[in-house]
Amino acid sequence: MNPLAEWAGKGFNSFDFYLVFADVEGLRVTGWGPPEAGAFDLSVIGGGLFEVALGSEESGVTFRASAVRLARTRAYRRASEAA
Repeated sequence: MNPLAEWAGKGFNSFDFYLVFADVEGLRVTGWGPPEAGAFDLSVIGGGLFEVALGSEESGVTFRASAVRLARTRAYRRASEAA
């Protein structure tokens, strides 16, 4: 793992990233919540298209897109949950 220099030594334990997709096709939403947000798959398929799946076939979001761009990243220290 190669964290950015400004993140070093800060005790971060969480990372968020934000992707922007262009020319989205075949959007299918069957559910959304924390479990779906935790499962992410991005594949390159024929013709240079991206195939995206969040969650599972039973509950989640799927679509294809012609392009993807990393718009933002954020590393931070998430408070631990009380036992």
